[in-house]
Amino acid sequence: TIFNEEVPPRYAVMSEVGAGVTDLVLGTVLVGSAVRLRWTPGVHRYWALIWWSAGAAAFAGAAHHLVFSHSPRAADLSWVVVGVLVAVALSYLLAATATATLDERWARLVIRVRIGGLLAYAAWMGIVGIGRTAPLVLCESVTMATIVGLWCYGRYVGHPEAGRMLVAIAVLAV
Repeated sequence: TIFNEEVPPRYAVMSEVGAGVTDLVLGTVLVGSAVRLRWTPGVHRYWALIWWSAGAAAFAGAAHHLVFSHSPRAADLSWVVVGVLVAVALSYLLAATATATLDERWARLVIRVRIGGLLAYAAWMGIVGIGRTAPLVLCESVTMATIVGLWCYGRYVGHPEAGRMLVAIAVLAV
């Protein structure tokens, strides 16, 4: 329902199709970016893994909207898959950011803490139930805040890419 009014079924179907097509386009762009990164020298593997896992999340989102949205149980399960893939993509973004802005010892610590956070997220999903968006949003908001904080630190210490990364993150946030 929207504003306590029942949504006509044709609009709900159009909305799912639109979201599914958007996810297909996004997934294609992300996977294309991952392929291009394979040929770029000096790029840490975490950067390519961000694009591969985000592309997988987008394709899973397309399947969620186009195939599984008509069954509540299938939609719940497919949404969990999308959420896990988004969490994995953001984990790689955090790992790539940590390896780019911190020394090796601190980067490993950040990655280990993130693994602990993912395990806590998985436990929370098991307790609360599948198909819930709020725990995903809370966990990944903290992750993005950490990523922004690390790039701010990178800017402070003079990392040459920090300014561009902060601008890119700000543009995506809008």
